[in-house]
Amino acid sequence: MDTDWGLCQPSMFTALQKEVTALRAERDRRPAAFSSFVPSSLSMVQTLMERARGVDATSLSVDLKNLKVSLPLVRRILSQAQDLRDFIKINKRSQLVTKQCSTLAGSLARMHSAYHTSLISLTGLPFHPGDAMQRLRFASTLLSDLSAVKLVPLPQDTTHLTLAETRKYIQAEEFNQAVRELISSIGSVIDSQASIEECMEGLSDLETPDIEALTALNQESGALLDALYRLSRDQTVARTLVQQWKKVPLVTKVQAEREEFEVDCLGDRLKRLKGMTGMGQERAAVQAEIATRKQTLASMQRSIQERARLTRRLAPYTHLPEVAKALGQPLTPLDSALKNQAVMGVGMMVKHPVC
Repeated sequence: MDTDWGLCQPSMFTALQKEVTALRAERDRRPAAFSSFVPSSLSMVQTLMERARGVDATSLSVDLKNLKVSLPLVRRILSQAQDLRDFIKINKRSQLVTKQCSTLAGSLARMHSAYHTSLISLTGLPFHPGDAMQRLRFASTLLSDLSAVKLVPLPQDTTHLTLAETRKYIQAEEFNQAVRELISSIGSVIDSQASIEECMEGLSDLETPDIEALTALNQESGALLDALYRLSRDQTVARTLVQQWKKVPLVTKVQAEREEFEVDCLGDRLKRLKGMTGMGQERAAVQAEIATRKQTLASMQRSIQERARLTRRLAPYTHLPEVAKALGQPLTPLDSALKNQAVMGVGMMVKHPVC
């Protein structure tokens, strides 16, 4: 019996020694965490508590369901909005007169129609996706901040604590109690953390939709579409008129007056020849020349009248470079021209949906 005890004693001593060492390590570790505790950490928990009061678990649950349904629509309209902004940025209003407006109008009409439909769907939802996204992001940030808050490990043996350590011990207890109350107060939100983070992954690359900004963009693109339709019509009409205008011979008023003077002079000569004998052949020649010059004068007057008519027709379109160049006039600013057209009743405003 004594021999067996002697053989077992070293192994038992080694096991006990390991256990004591482990206990000492545990004892040393906990006071280290306790020693690093800063009493001001309690105010951080109190701040989190205030933020937690702004989270309603029931409303958050509804938000999660609503966003799951509406996120595809939100993603679509934000993408469409960016396409419209890019189109507007590239096709500046002041430069439209130099572009093929019928082609641009066709492209913008398709974009605007699709965007307008999405906007109606978005504004027709029984909830505001932007508000729901903000509440979800608020809750996600709160949970992320809360996950960094840990209970302070307290020393198991308080017998040898100094007075200062005892005070810190009590403060650490208050901190731990505040953490417990905080976690308990938003337990339902914590239970939904997986669903929240899953939804947040879908929101990671999305901006919060601003209904007012999206509506303003709809109106801006609609106004641009109006301008493109009107300019497309203007370009078509003006192009035809300019072609007609170029085909009309350029005759000045002075040239027509000179030709008329020549006809009058020939008429006076013919009168003189009528009183002379033997001048029949010359009278016939003068009469023929008068007839020819009268035809020329009539043609010149028709050209002047036609040019004047076409010039009046082209007057509302001097905001187009080809018209201004043909008439030798300065280019009229686009907005002024469109405003003048509205006053003069030139063309009709194209009707299309605008929120």
